[in-house]
Amino acid sequence: MRLHLYDPHSPYRPPESSAGRHADHLDDGEIAFDDAQLGRLFARLQQLKLYDGILIVFASDHGESLGVYGEAEHGFFIYTAVLHVPLISKMPGPASRPPVVTEPAGLVDLAPTITELCGIPRRFTQSFQGHPLAGVSEHEGAQQGPPVFAESYYPRSTFGWHELRTILTPQYRYIDAPQATIYDLRRDWVESHNVAAGQPALAAALREEL
Repeated sequence: MRLHLYDPHSPYRPPESSAGRHADHLDDGEIAFDDAQLGRLFARLQQLKLYDGILIVFASDHGESLGVYGEAEHGFFIYTAVLHVPLISKMPGPASRPPVVTEPAGLVDLAPTITELCGIPRRFTQSFQGHPLAGVSEHEGAQQGPPVFAESYYPRSTFGWHELRTILTPQYRYIDAPQATIYDLRRDWVESHNVAAGQPALAAALREEL
């Protein structure tokens, strides 16, 4: 079963029950509304005695810039503000400490992760582009799998400007733009200092990887 909650999304118009408590941040009001709906779903699954035995995966397709780099919403830039999204799973069976994925993960990894957790043989999923994430926490800090890729062609299709493409490694984000950009995320999580000019070899390697 798939549940698609469109809130929070602009224009922010949360129900009155949430808007009153979040008058200054209507986006938070919509998050609170969605949280309440998920609570209803989980309560019903528990009532039907289904909750403990099923796999639940919670994710988002994108974040919102909310003013970061001058972008109010999303679609134009491909910084962490819009690419760093929730990815939370509740595993089936008795409650236990959930695995924590420490490597970069992309939404393209969801399908192979779910099919592996469901015991579907890999011969049926060979066409998937991602890789399973389950169990990688046993190798915390290991660099497994390829870099995460993201792109936005909105600048080109709407304004005739350069499209944006990026890859994310455990340490760096490389953005292919008119001016190549590299952020060292271990030292600069807010992506404020472009180190590409000082590391031409790294820039060339990341561009080739992209």
